[in-house]
Amino acid sequence: MGSFINLNFFYIIYQFWSELAFIYWLPYLLQMFCSGLLDRLK
Repeated sequence: MGSFINLNFFYIIYQFWSELAFIYWLPYLLQMFCSGLLDRLK
């Protein structure tokens, strides 16, 4: 049971960090996308 709890703990941390990274990268990706669209429209 100990290893199961350990895996669960790591999974929760992984989920938390992936969400954090997503929130951090989202504005950057949107900015890249918008600048690409603007370049195409020019």
